Order: sequence, then C-alpha cells, then structure tokens
Amino acid sequence: MFQSAADAFGKANPGVKVTIQPVSWDDAHAKDLAAATSGQGPDMITGGLSWGIEFGTKGAMVDLAQKYPDVVKNVQKLAQPGIYNAVVTRDGKVYGVPGDLTVMMMYYRTDLLKEAGIDKIPSTWDELTTAITKLQAKGSKGMASSWGNTSWLGWYGFLYGAGGSLYDAQCTKSTINSAEAVKSLQYYADLYTKYKTPTDSTIDFEGGFEKGDYPILMQGNWDVTGLESGHPGVKGKWAAAPIPAGPSGKKTAFIGGRMIGIMNFSKNQDTAAAFINYLYTDEAATMTSNKAAELSALWLPPRVNMVSKLQVPDDRKAALTAQLNDAGGPPNCKGWEESQNTADKKIQEVILNKADPQKALDEVAVMMNQNLK
Repeated sequence: MFQSAADAFGKANPGVKVTIQPVSWDDAHAKDLAAATSGQGPDMITGGLSWGIEFGTKGAMVDLAQKYPDVVKNVQKLAQPGIYNAVVTRDGKVYGVPGDLTVMMMYYRTDLLKEAGIDKIPSTWDELTTAITKLQAKGSKGMASSWGNTSWLGWYGFLYGAGGSLYDAQCTKSTINSAEAVKSLQYYADLYTKYKTPTDSTIDFEGGFEKGDYPILMQGNWDVTGLESGHPGVKGKWAAAPIPAGPSGKKTAFIGGRMIGIMNFSKNQDTAAAFINYLYTDEAATMTSNKAAELSALWLPPRVNMVSKLQVPDDRKAALTAQLNDAGGPPNCKGWEESQNTADKKIQEVILNKADPQKALDEVAVMMNQNLK
C-alpha cells in the first residue's frame, strides 16, 4: 500500500525514488532501535504509535512540529483525533505522525444470534454476557477475542468503558489501579474464566466465526472488508458494530496503527517531509485504500473522511464510523512503552491464575509511576 503511493510520489518528483522495505512486526522495534542508536539506517520508519516518542526522546527522530510546522498543521487538520493525540508528546513535540489506523470492533453472526433468541445487538456488558450464555446454550463456544487477546490492548475498551484510564490527564501518575479499572479487569477476566473466551491466540478466529464456533468476535477493523474474501460462507450472515458500552456508557475502543517519522540522521529530510505530506492528500489516501481493496485487505489512512470511500455496505461504514468517533490511542505518557510487558503479565495472572485484580494493578501502577520519572 505504501509502495503504490511512493511510486506516484516519485513520478511527480523526477529524480526522487522512495523504496519501501517491509520488516516483520516482531523484528521492527529492534531494527529501528539499532538505527536510532547507531545513526545509520533508513530515512523514515514506520512502527507502533508510541515508537516515535520513544525514539524521539533518545534524540533519534526529527521533531516535525519544529522543523516542518506546515506539514504538522495539515496532518492535525485531517487526522483522526484519537490517533493523532497518541503520537504527540506532552510538550507538543511531533516525532512521527499517524501512517494508518486500526480500531477494535465487534462482529456478530446475525443468523446465529437470531436462532439463539437474541433480538438485538449486544450493546452493553450485561447484554454481551447474556448473549454469550444463550449462544453457548445453543451449542456454540460464544465469543472470541483475537487482536490483543489477554493483553492490555484487549482490555483497553473495557477499562475505558468502566470510566477508567491508564494515566491521569496530565500524565503525572498512573490510574491503572482505580476502582473503575479493577471492576473492568474483573469483568475482562470473567469473559475468559466464566464465559470461556479462548486464551489461545493461534486459533483461526475468522474460520471459527465462519463455522459458527464463535458467533461474536472482537477484532480489528480489517475484517470490515477482508472477511468474506477468505471466508465466503459468512456472506449475508454477519454484521459489524461498536464494542459494548461499559458502566460509564462509553464504547471507547482501542485505536492503533503505525506512525511514520523521519530519522534525524537522514540526508533527505525535506524530501521525506514532502512524502509524509503527500500521504495525506486525497490522491495518496485513495490510492493506498484502493490497493488494499485489490488485495482483499483493509488499509485505512488516518484521515477521518476515508470511511465513506470504502467499497462496503453502508451498515458496515456506519458501524466503523461510530466506533472511530469513540476511540482512543495508547497514552503518550513517558515510560508507557517500557511498561506494557509488565501490564500484560499482571493482566494474564488475573485471567490465567486468578490473581487478585486490585493487587495486580497496584503492582503495575508502582512500575508505571517509576517509569514516569
């Protein structure tokens, strides 16, 4: 998808060639960190939303807000707010801008919910567990959660749905151990222990959705366009919706994606900035989305107006738009990148070992507060 835009940019700028080098997600962070510390590597990188902040604080990334304010102003005007806010530091530095976005959603088998006597989309926590119970009574396995399974990412929507948060608004302290957070983690753990959501992330979740094993699926938005191409048996039997609301009434889903930024040792910084700006044009955004559609995949440029251009039924566009309107990215607080593994381990201790949620989150909060300093 990036290469299609890169080729078009090269044609419009004679003498310029942008080469895209794919790197696996498992290797990307280590490779980018090595480039950051050695001062040798690519002109630009993409990666997790918090990577720009992480590498930028090490002095490895160009502060786009300082050197290319017009580019940042254009990006801020066009980007989805939840994902844009995740890449800006607390003091306004922009070491990378959103390159694409992905948001958590709920998918459900309309036919199987009807057979189980469920006459409305589960839109609250209570309705979700009631639906799972009815579906299991009919012989299915209920619900599966693929993206972020048993991790902070999968828990994120439940945390914010309960009215909780990872940090306070000023990033002065962790709030991951609040009463709301504890309540949400207990509910999240119950989905696995009481309601038998599988903890195994290697399961073919879309295949299970097609077979009817998992009539409810929590997954990223890529299935909005790609599901039927690989699983034609679901055609006409499914729909998408925002995730169920928690006690706060919110349906705040995790929004992720990739940042794209310029390494400070690049000798082509001006050209790289022009390419980033080009990615936010109508031409490039449409081009990358269309290239993805040819591959039966979903690539969402991080612009708020791209959903309307997708070649999918209107009800799926409406569901995706509704979820994007209530979505938040990872926190931009110092030390979050280093805190994630510990958070995952403690969440999994609650799910897999029945650890006390309050104690587990208290321990995570101590570590997060240390990393803030």
